[in-house]
Amino acid sequence: MHGDEAADFGRCDLAHTATGFATNLGATFFWAVFYEAALGANPSWLRFAGVTAALGPVSAIVDYRATPKRLTPGWELIFGKREMTTIYGALVLGMAAGSGLVRCCGRKNCG
Repeated sequence: MHGDEAADFGRCDLAHTATGFATNLGATFFWAVFYEAALGANPSWLRFAGVTAALGPVSAIVDYRATPKRLTPGWELIFGKREMTTIYGALVLGMAAGSGLVRCCGRKNCG
C-alpha cells in the first residue's frame, strides 16, 4: 500500500501500523487455513511433522516468488536473511503449537 518507502518510515502512525497489522493478521489466517486443510482432521505425527516442516519454505516461496513484488509482505526491505528465517520459523512454531494444543486439548486424555 505504501510501497518500498514504508521501509524508511521510522514512526508509528495509524496509516502504516494499521495497514501492517491488518495485512499480517490476514496473512496469518490465510496460512492457517491452508495449514489446517493440509493436516486434515486427525493427522498422524508423521503427517503433522511433514506438513509443519513444509509450512515455512512453502509460505516463503509463495510470499516472495509467486506473489507479485507489489503485493509481497515487504519484510525483506528491513530484515536480513537470518531475521527472515527467524520470522518464518516463528510462523511455523506458532502454527504447530496452536494446532497441536487444539488437537491435544480436544481429546479427553489431554491432561
